[in-house]
Amino acid sequence: MTVSLPYSPDKYYLGGIDWIIHALDYLSRKATGCGNLSQVILRLSAPLDEAILKEKLASFIRFFPCTQGRVSRDYNLAPYWKYPPQARTAREL
Repeated sequence: MTVSLPYSPDKYYLGGIDWIIHALDYLSRKATGCGNLSQVILRLSAPLDEAILKEKLASFIRFFPCTQGRVSRDYNLAPYWKYPPQARTAREL
């Protein structure tokens, strides 16, 4: 017997460790008011050109639309990573 659940091939459904991270984020958000957060720390040996940094970060974000996404639920309640509409086409630019 095969079980077939409805799904969309256009969605990135969460699985395995993604579910655990999402659950920890939910519990943290419920307990403290903020979820799972990350930050990047740059240790520099010289001054940084802010304009170049902004340009490079914008390029990175356009190429990796997952940086603009969030977890959502499909109509079958399966969690998936949802991208904003403009992020879907950014990779094609």
